[in-house]
Amino acid sequence: VAFDITGHCYFIEDGAETGNVFRRNLGSGIKMMPAERASQLGESSGRTETDGDSNGFNGASVFWISNPSNYFYGNIAAGGDKNGYWFETHGLRREMSLGAFEDNEVHSSGRFAFSTYSPGWRPVETAYIRNLKVYRNRVWGAFLHVTTNVYFDGGLFADNGRKDAMISRGDNIVFDGTTFIGQSPFADNNGNKVGIHLDPVRLKETVLWEHTGYWKGTTVKNVRFYNHSQPMQFFSHQSFVKAYNAPHYIENVWSDAPSTIEGCMSNDPTIDDLQIEIVADDNGDVTPTGKAGFLVSPKLTQMVDSCQEYNGCLQFCEGACLRTVTVIAGNAAFDDDVNMVVTRTSDSQTLLIEKDQRGERKHNRFSAAYTVALPKDHYTIHFESPSSPGILQWPKSAVPIFEAAPSCANHLVESDLVFSKPESRRPECDELIYNGNFEGSSWGSEGWHSFHHSLEHSPDGGVGGSGAVATIMDLSQSNKPAQFLDASCVEAGNEYEIAFSYKILGGDASSVPRAKIETKEWDASAKKLARTFVRPTGTSTSLDGEWTTLKYQWTADNTAGKADQMRFFIDGGAQRVMVDNISFTKTRGGRRERRRLR
Repeated sequence: VAFDITGHCYFIEDGAETGNVFRRNLGSGIKMMPAERASQLGESSGRTETDGDSNGFNGASVFWISNPSNYFYGNIAAGGDKNGYWFETHGLRREMSLGAFEDNEVHSSGRFAFSTYSPGWRPVETAYIRNLKVYRNRVWGAFLHVTTNVYFDGGLFADNGRKDAMISRGDNIVFDGTTFIGQSPFADNNGNKVGIHLDPVRLKETVLWEHTGYWKGTTVKNVRFYNHSQPMQFFSHQSFVKAYNAPHYIENVWSDAPSTIEGCMSNDPTIDDLQIEIVADDNGDVTPTGKAGFLVSPKLTQMVDSCQEYNGCLQFCEGACLRTVTVIAGNAAFDDDVNMVVTRTSDSQTLLIEKDQRGERKHNRFSAAYTVALPKDHYTIHFESPSSPGILQWPKSAVPIFEAAPSCANHLVESDLVFSKPESRRPECDELIYNGNFEGSSWGSEGWHSFHHSLEHSPDGGVGGSGAVATIMDLSQSNKPAQFLDASCVEAGNEYEIAFSYKILGGDASSVPRAKIETKEWDASAKKLARTFVRPTGTSTSLDGEWTTLKYQWTADNTAGKADQMRFFIDGGAQRVMVDNISFTKTRGGRRERRRLR
């Protein structure tokens, strides 16, 4: 028993400790260390010592767990200024497996009962939290932030603050057989209660190169809710791509009062494509009919039959089977209005999807995203601009990434989608670089980004006083000016002349920057984009004052002709550069082949 402790009570401090067993321990009355005492301790230790901000999330916890590979049985965290059980896993420990966590309790915490914030916990193997009892904690019962693969098996959440469980960008989270009590007769009423706060977006975002289709959102099954104003609510606490990409599964949930799943997304109504699978509703407490189906945002009902009103923000489609597809595209950094149009082959029903990207468009280095949920059928997909309707466009690249499959069997697969690409020998394909003189009308450097870090646009720092961009770090630090090219234009055998001008701003003046090309082709078996780097052949170097112009020749091979994604970039050494007058010009067409459509 530990009582009236200042600072963490039971803790694994260095993070190297594994295999320890914590069994039937009690910690209570845990207090934050006063600031003056922390200062004194810092003077003696020679380090900056702190016990957190009194108004912040973290600090003195009953159990502070920096390495999850330990064993916890039958412990009780019985009150303190901050958290009951705080998993703070840094570095490689963030992915380490749990030893065991069974039959533990936590109550009367000043902040969270069970927390993985921050920096989040993402064990490779599923971590089972068995029979955890969480009650009468002031803020939230569980706070699962940027956390994956955690399975709550049984357990009880009761009389906590406004939310029993808060999930913020969490993947593969499961609540199975858990009981949630929003308000019992043994606690004061402190307002509206949410059982589980569900997040419509994943941590493992598709535009951040997670393409396996393995990651789901939250599964809630065999769960019982008592006395909640809202048993389950969707709320985007921290979203980047404004689209639903975390498939959720709800199965045989029971509630003591009629309730619906709240999906209005009041804090972020731009997320308008929810599709929530109701695997089963034997209790008839979630759906109007007590049958399996999908809850969907109204936008998606254009492609789904037999839907009915649910709660104003969602509709229930009994018997439907939907799957979300995120088409990643190469136009995130471009100031365009290209939309994706999905057309059902059988009846020509269409659905328009607008472009989305992670963050703002200026210098955006990620893929753009066009996200849609569709039932099983055959579809054609094309891209067009409202400013030029009826004319096929191409968002530089378009690769369909299928999110985690639903439990229903008859769902969408890759062969159900066919993309309509524009002609590869259209006039726009004669020059693959857009805005190579950096004089775009919106922010000057439209279309350009860097592998890492940002670029700095100069409206008059280029050749002859034209626009240009400069790196803010050395090229060798991945601050490489880059642009996604229109992959639909490139055929095997095409010949190109590539040119750019540069001047050294600082660093190693002896190292010469060089043009490179990155191609990627979708590998369906590995569920990833296979990458190849190409160095075009240098042909000439010319000097004009402080500016140097480099020219290259490149002939597209079969790998380039089949590429789903292409990117031009400028590589180099330990120097900062300014670049201008970049071009990638076709000088001769190659052989026309039937391009692979997916």
